[in-house]
Amino acid sequence: MKQIVKSFVGICSILIIAELTLRQLAKTSQNIRFFTTNPYQQTYFAENTGWKGITAVACSQFLQYPGAELNGFLLNSHGFASPEYPYAKPNGTKRIVFLGDSQTMGEVPYPNSFVRVTESRFAQENKNIQAINLAAICIGPGMEKQILIHEGVQFQPDVVVLGFFVGNDFEDDKDILATYNAHKKTTHLLPFWVYQSRLYSLIRTMRLYLIYGRTSPLLKKTDTKKTGIDTKHYTFDPTRATLSTRDYFALEEKRTFLFDRTSYVYGVLDTVLQHVLDIKLLSEKAGAKFLVIIIPDELQVSKALQEQVNKKTPIDPATISLPQTILKEMFDTQDISYIDLLPQWESSPAAQTYYLPRNTHLNIEGNQAIADTLYPELQKLLQ
Repeated sequence: MKQIVKSFVGICSILIIAELTLRQLAKTSQNIRFFTTNPYQQTYFAENTGWKGITAVACSQFLQYPGAELNGFLLNSHGFASPEYPYAKPNGTKRIVFLGDSQTMGEVPYPNSFVRVTESRFAQENKNIQAINLAAICIGPGMEKQILIHEGVQFQPDVVVLGFFVGNDFEDDKDILATYNAHKKTTHLLPFWVYQSRLYSLIRTMRLYLIYGRTSPLLKKTDTKKTGIDTKHYTFDPTRATLSTRDYFALEEKRTFLFDRTSYVYGVLDTVLQHVLDIKLLSEKAGAKFLVIIIPDELQVSKALQEQVNKKTPIDPATISLPQTILKEMFDTQDISYIDLLPQWESSPAAQTYYLPRNTHLNIEGNQAIADTLYPELQKLLQ
């Protein structure tokens, strides 16, 4: 009996020491804070939006962790698809900070994303321009604002570019907050204090990490400690479909709500506009110019997809550009500069193939097309 008691006390002591150690290390280590945070913690949302780096509400869902491989690029020490640029801006250098979701982050090889293509255009003209990509997976303007506050302004940007993807940016922030609120209301099997444990969170996150690392076509587990570098080893297959035919069409059929002004998604317009306006004001306060690039959903561009979806969910061709119309009306009232890609793309035969097969994200040609439009506008802003 005494041996059992001693073993029990010993195990408890080890667990307590491990918990206290993790709590102490989490104060100074971003990586440890990430791996020891879980959505059930009472302080979860406040902690994560205050990070020095990527907003972990998105990070915790999709494990966008430092050193993860994204199409041949090892995410930097803050979890972004950019080199390890110091906050201090070198003399004679100008900087463009990019905010956005996975469309801006890029699902193509690192050098083919529109952020890097744009940066390379400036390099070809011997202009010292650094493009800092602070985009993250599945977030909207509210989270992008937090990233700008806690990370972006520290890079002393000359221009801030917000990539607004109409396919889901109206509702991504709402979905993240709904998930968070659902976690708070959930009745759990374990005692509340367990969910506050850093050790419990570490075990939970590592389990998800192993599962996600085996199944994700986007982010991959890596064994190297290097971060923020292009490995130049790309496994990208532009012909590989990501979603099943059923799931893909279900997703695009759902997005027909974008063409209905009475849709629930437009009930958050004031909030979306306020977030974008806040990003503009924060950019200007930091001495940067601000530009929004409105990225269309594939359903707005692809005639073949429209015909397929129209068989089940009728689409009025006159409403295809409704999301852009609404956004531009809002932006014009607040003097927010923007580029609307849809008019050019919907009339271009080449744009019919700007998206990856059954994926909804831009392919190499789509990223190239954005860079072609964006580059001359940035030249003007950087003069």
